[in-house]
Amino acid sequence: MHKNFTYAIAATVLAGSGLTAVGTAVADDNTTSIRHAESSVSTTAQAGSTAAGQAAVDRTSQDNAKLLRDFYSAFTRGDVEAAKKFVTADFLMHVPGKGTNAGEYWGPDGLAAFMKNIQAWNGGAFAMQVPHVAVSGEHGFTREVVDINRKHDPDRMWQLRFTMNYTFKAGKVSEAWTMPEDQRLYDAYWTAPQDAAAAKPAAVKGSPAASPEPAPSHPFDVRKATNAKNLAFGREFYKKFWEGDLEGIRAFIDKDIVITIPGRSDISGTFKGFDGFLEFRDKVMATVGDRYKLDVAAMAADDKGVFAKEFIRMNHPWNDQVRPVTVSLYYTVQDGKIVKMEDFPGDTYAWEAFFTKPRA
Repeated sequence: MHKNFTYAIAATVLAGSGLTAVGTAVADDNTTSIRHAESSVSTTAQAGSTAAGQAAVDRTSQDNAKLLRDFYSAFTRGDVEAAKKFVTADFLMHVPGKGTNAGEYWGPDGLAAFMKNIQAWNGGAFAMQVPHVAVSGEHGFTREVVDINRKHDPDRMWQLRFTMNYTFKAGKVSEAWTMPEDQRLYDAYWTAPQDAAAAKPAAVKGSPAASPEPAPSHPFDVRKATNAKNLAFGREFYKKFWEGDLEGIRAFIDKDIVITIPGRSDISGTFKGFDGFLEFRDKVMATVGDRYKLDVAAMAADDKGVFAKEFIRMNHPWNDQVRPVTVSLYYTVQDGKIVKMEDFPGDTYAWEAFFTKPRA
């Protein structure tokens, strides 16, 4: 393995798979671009242009935050026709997993089908809270807490948590990715019980519903959906990855950081403190071949932290084929330090296969 590549792995804290990119620039909009090297040339004209561009991105961010708020308002009311007006003609929604509702939903009619599936499956209880929402330019993220039952066994309450990623186009929602924070629990909700005994299983995580996190003003406060300070923090944090700056990275993380990797892969688990990071790093390094590339496809920040969506391509010691995987993360930031890192794969089962060595 190339010396610089090995060092890049050793220097990283997490970044989804636990690795940094090698000489990778991040291409997104003006707000989320993170460059490996920046020009030292600075002129008044350039500064003015940058300021004007940033102002335009800020306006777009606020407009799209309001769009997302109104979309959520229609969705939580169950108003299918109103919700359809907020999405593009080529809208696409991705729902992973093995349950009845998994699949891709295309166009406004696809969104309608998705909503009607929920209404048909629901047992009369539905409450959604959105404790986190962040929008930057044409990209948005939310975290949702949904308390819900189903017709099959209406006395059983479920609490389902999601991270959502959105892209916007021409003033509407263009694409949406649903990422259940517990994929197996989500699949269980969307799998009908086979008999009366199955309808009342032993308690599982999230059932009965626990008290949800406090929610912002319904459906959420758009004023908190953009946070320049936390966005700059996230950009600088990733820049340290590109530079392979170990001490710079350590300066961003709290000594008691908690790293959560979901699923049942070789790298899954909860890791605490810098020693936990080192343990996690060792697990990740065991899965990496000699080709690796990580790009940040989108980034946005709210008043509590930073969302990032990563696109990873790499091979493995056991498979020379370069394959892709996506993951979104939420970095909780307190007092200028990352205190928590949480991974949300675009597809948990694909993620597990990607980061698990085949058993003999």
